[in-house]
Amino acid sequence: MNSFWQETYNSFRNTYGFLFAAIALIVSLSPVFLPAGLISQVDARWLIGSVLIFVMFISIFIDMSYRALLEIKKNIEIPRIIVARENDGQRLLLLSPSNLFGIDSIVSIYHNDGDFELLCGIGRVNTIQSKGNIQVLIVKELGDKNIWKNIFGRESKSFKESIIVRPNIPYSYLLPEADHAQ
Repeated sequence: MNSFWQETYNSFRNTYGFLFAAIALIVSLSPVFLPAGLISQVDARWLIGSVLIFVMFISIFIDMSYRALLEIKKNIEIPRIIVARENDGQRLLLLSPSNLFGIDSIVSIYHNDGDFELLCGIGRVNTIQSKGNIQVLIVKELGDKNIWKNIFGRESKSFKESIIVRPNIPYSYLLPEADHAQ
């Protein structure tokens, strides 16, 4: 994403702002060159010029908003597992790039069994590589241990596609004693 002024200029170009500005300038300055007897008609020309400038600014605003929305939608992807590896007793997942994750944030790991997404672990973003790939350290394994065997197995590419890593954690993990208070 560019700076605000670069985005404004790009939107100005995309919405033919030069054309709007030129027409508004011509309409607005035309009263200067008219004979003195036509002064009563000049007010409408100033109004037309002002409306053209207003429409130009509104079209720039709409274009900037639309392009910002497209940029946001493009960057909100749930990452997929690229590699799962055990290293010195620690289990690590390497995920595809996503703007949803930050360094040292806690993530939840789910297994999609077709009908439901089952919580199977909690992790922590260890680092985000220069290419944008995300390294997640598994902090706590939950549920069926076979899920983890399949994730870290060598021939489990299709199984890894059923794993979803989300940038949030369940309330019950954050405050375990709160679940029993109800």
